[in-house]
Amino acid sequence: MQSKHLCFITVLVLVLLSVQITYSQTEVERIACTLSKWDHIRDIAVQGDYAYLATGLTGLQIVDISDPAEIQFRSYVYPQNGRRTDFLAVSGDYVYLLDYGLHVIDVSDPSKPQEVNYFDREFSNAECLEVIGDRGYFGPYILDISNPVEPEIIATVDHGHTVIDNAVDGNIFFILDGGNPYDLRIYNISDPENPQLINRFRIADYAASSFEILNNYMYLSISSEGVLVLDISSLRNIFQVALIADSSFRPSDLSINNGILYAGNNREVRAVDISDPTNPEWLEFTIPTSGVMTFFNDIMLSNGSWGDSLETLEGLVIHDISDLEDIQEISHHTENSGADFLDVQDRYAYVIASRKGLYTLDISDPANPEQVSFFTEEGQCEDIEIRDDYAYLALSTHGIKILDIGDPENITELSWLEDVEASSIMLRDSIAFLASNDGIFVVDIADSEHPEYLHLFEGNYTKADIQDDIIVASYYDTLYIIDASDPGNLNLISQYITLNYINDVAISGDLCYLVTRDDGLGIIDISDPSNPQSIGFYRNAGDMRGIEIEGNNVFIADFQNGIIVLDISDPSRPHVTGYSTTPHRADKLVFSNGIVYVPEEYMLEIYDCRPVISTVADNPYSPVNPMLIGAYPNPFNAQTTIYFTLTAPGQVTLQVYDPLGRRIDRLILSQFLPSGEYKSIWNPAGLPSGNYLIQLNSCVNTTSQFITLVK
Repeated sequence: MQSKHLCFITVLVLVLLSVQITYSQTEVERIACTLSKWDHIRDIAVQGDYAYLATGLTGLQIVDISDPAEIQFRSYVYPQNGRRTDFLAVSGDYVYLLDYGLHVIDVSDPSKPQEVNYFDREFSNAECLEVIGDRGYFGPYILDISNPVEPEIIATVDHGHTVIDNAVDGNIFFILDGGNPYDLRIYNISDPENPQLINRFRIADYAASSFEILNNYMYLSISSEGVLVLDISSLRNIFQVALIADSSFRPSDLSINNGILYAGNNREVRAVDISDPTNPEWLEFTIPTSGVMTFFNDIMLSNGSWGDSLETLEGLVIHDISDLEDIQEISHHTENSGADFLDVQDRYAYVIASRKGLYTLDISDPANPEQVSFFTEEGQCEDIEIRDDYAYLALSTHGIKILDIGDPENITELSWLEDVEASSIMLRDSIAFLASNDGIFVVDIADSEHPEYLHLFEGNYTKADIQDDIIVASYYDTLYIIDASDPGNLNLISQYITLNYINDVAISGDLCYLVTRDDGLGIIDISDPSNPQSIGFYRNAGDMRGIEIEGNNVFIADFQNGIIVLDISDPSRPHVTGYSTTPHRADKLVFSNGIVYVPEEYMLEIYDCRPVISTVADNPYSPVNPMLIGAYPNPFNAQTTIYFTLTAPGQVTLQVYDPLGRRIDRLILSQFLPSGEYKSIWNPAGLPSGNYLIQLNSCVNTTSQFITLVK
């Protein structure tokens, strides 16, 4: 029997009726990140014992190079805007990281970098940056960074299109403009607030990508020709003196070290003897590494070669170049695992890094996960389920694989059934159900060493979940409810039509929860499987991808917004209790013992959700809650003082919300405070009269109080 129902239309009325209801929300804390995978290294800077790397979508990476043979990863900063960071500069205690804006990061303690400002200005026409003293040069912009927390643009030089490269030599500012034609513009910046154009030199018909200056000569990388050498001894009379041509080698980056010019592209670095700039000569060696490079002493740091081998796509390579006739690779540091799927059981997390294998992590302390083993698995894994001493891997085109994880430090393969394929896997008793584009494969796994194919329930399914004798499966905008009481003979009970693509489904009790591409969370009553009914809805503007249910809580991976935690104690009116933005796009998660694990392409992130779920009060490891004791005066006019007491030390956030539940101020942000009494002054300048909510969040709970502003 089949029945079709329109989904979210009927519950829109409930949404409209509940607009004025306000619920408190807590920002969930990220407590760990592991299995980090770097994007390509796009810029490198060295200061002291540390190398700072701009790694595109994975932000800033900091590594200790005090011993070049044993590089040690120290820390990272992932910009929260999801943009690609391509350029950086280091000056004193600060790193300046450039995407479309400028991130200012305090690295006075390289193991604990802190972003102190994001200069939210569109730097879209800047593809380079340099910092010298109290000045920053970002494409055509000159910034005063004497106060790094508050950079200020003091001048913008004229440029034609996009500034490809720039450099400062004394009071002279050179910028390479990538217009048509490419040209070199030279400014006198003795008065940095009033730069004066000295010359504009057209670079013939060449397309240049970078330049270096040594003495009175400029060297420009010309993608189609090689390296162009200009005499700049007279800034008003620049002329070409040489062209270092090689049709088989097109450099994109240049660097000069100890009188040698190094030119690189995405596969190799070559060198040029420029002792006589008018007669440069190629040296007889190449280094197999990407052209992104920097130097200190006789050491060259560069990005791993973009060769054909996956193992060399990412990483930091260090070469000893003290003897140019015998260049030696000292070390190669690669962070290239990432995380795609996982499941958690007891004290272990089992994480799939697609086409690499299975990592086993000891998560006894979730804030400090430790890798205990690795099992190589080169197939395209789409899902993993852990039960007892076995891991079940669903491989998209290679079937189902069963691993023995009885000893997490020594995982072995038991069996591999190649006649099936899957996008998700479900377990019930001794049966595995695998959803796929061909249907639901039913596999007998009673004998783990000899699994047997039983049945195919034809159809097209992407995500599925099972509880007792009911399977819910989705394809596009349709939810299928299937009778699984007889695994050898599955039967369709009913269908439920939604208004958008279903990304994931989950069953809990008599309710089915589904998340969609644009509309949010729908809650369906399937107590009568032949007549599913919509009873609740949470609308969200993002793209919800993954869902987990635990008690009265729903945990959602939102592709655009991060993690969302909902209270579903009243399924007809779910509401948000916690959230966290993620550095990258989240499309799946796993919940276990108050902790949420989010596998992303570039890493595995771990979040502590205990402060925002109803089971926190039962957690024997929870410290004593903080108590907000009041505000005085209240009501108030100009300002009020908020008083609170902590009966135990912990991480504290103090925030203010308006009557619609929007956060309007942060007075304390994730600050560790010892036990004691505290006060904080709030000045609501520019806000209208009305009631406001003060909310104090600790690592385990939330306390709040209303205050009234009267003008």
